[in-house]
Amino acid sequence: TDTYLITKANKVGTDWYGESTRTAPLKEYTLDVAGGSANTTYALQLGYTDEQGIFKFTGFNRFNGRLNVNSNPVKWMEVGATVGTVFTTDYGYQTDNGESSMVSWCYRLPPMVPVYDIMGNYAGSRASGMGNAQNPLFLLDKNQYDKTKQMTVSGTAHVRLNLVKGLSVQSLIGINQYGYFQRNIDYVEVAAAERGTYDSYGETAGSGYNWTWTNTIEYSKIFGQHSFKIIGGSEAYDNQS
Repeated sequence: TDTYLITKANKVGTDWYGESTRTAPLKEYTLDVAGGSANTTYALQLGYTDEQGIFKFTGFNRFNGRLNVNSNPVKWMEVGATVGTVFTTDYGYQTDNGESSMVSWCYRLPPMVPVYDIMGNYAGSRASGMGNAQNPLFLLDKNQYDKTKQMTVSGTAHVRLNLVKGLSVQSLIGINQYGYFQRNIDYVEVAAAERGTYDSYGETAGSGYNWTWTNTIEYSKIFGQHSFKIIGGSEAYDNQS
């Protein structure tokens, strides 16, 4: 069905960058709450970001939250914890800055090629002498349902003991847990010079976690105008995915 593609040359010239981009709004909302008492302090932050890409059908959104708590139940002890989570979604045609990026397609496809052929389908580079670029509008449209979702939960907890003047010990553990999901849908661009053969659908998912456990002992002393400090410690780390 794609043997007889009829495409009229655009004598005015197609502004591929102008056709592919848009005015993209950014919305960001944050809520910060902090307080406490003489011995305990806390801080809570919640946020939401919705950012549309300057290229059509692309964007990014994020939900995030974070809670910090620190307390001194007695003069010689400090305890604290931090926990945070981030959930992000990227959607649309997402690539790096290589030759298959959207900016690259915009300047590689000759302006003589129109956006559509005479039947209203996306035009492309199949005509002789038009190079091998792809139609950026085709890619943006057909990849608008591609998504990458990721969620990360991380936190730390610590306890610090001031045993005697100048001598303290601290133990801190940090944990990071993450998971992600990707969906990619590719369609054959029949009007492209180097067209593929098959449409495709792919999904990828993964998860992992890592933790770090740090223990330190510190001693400091002041002699007149001189200060002396020595620190020793150990650290353990594990990562699995």
